[in-house]
Amino acid sequence: MKTLISFLVVLLFTGLTGEGILTKDERKFAVKYLSETQHDLEKSIKGLSAEQLQFKVSPENWSIAQCLEHIAIAETGIFGRIKEFQQKPADGSKRTEIKYASAEDLIRVVVDRSEKVKAPEFLQPTGKYENSAAAFESFNAQRNETKKWVDARRPA
Repeated sequence: MKTLISFLVVLLFTGLTGEGILTKDERKFAVKYLSETQHDLEKSIKGLSAEQLQFKVSPENWSIAQCLEHIAIAETGIFGRIKEFQQKPADGSKRTEIKYASAEDLIRVVVDRSEKVKAPEFLQPTGKYENSAAAFESFNAQRNETKKWVDARRPA
């Protein structure tokens, strides 16, 4: 879930500043957060056995492997949407739709797991990856691309 938050933070920043330009502090915050969550995900799955990765508490719950697939799919899909939005001219009328004053406010709301939300079908795991390592490799490659992209959002 933190991976998704990272993209929302980037989207928030790019939406607020128009045309994808980030201040030095926004870039620093976003790249740091993207790096931290990338490291946290790697640390959380490192050393888990195939059995642990596939374990499900109940049939309704996702396994760690399924969560990892979900994260990898979301990472690629949401980044694609952000790049798509960047191709469109800034729309100042959308500013009123922003509900959170800061990235920290947005993060606080999204990490709150007190209310479970079902992922949209296109973000649900389907066995797309051969194994969890492949899912993590996909996530990792996309995350590295995302960090480079965020860092490039500099004023001319």
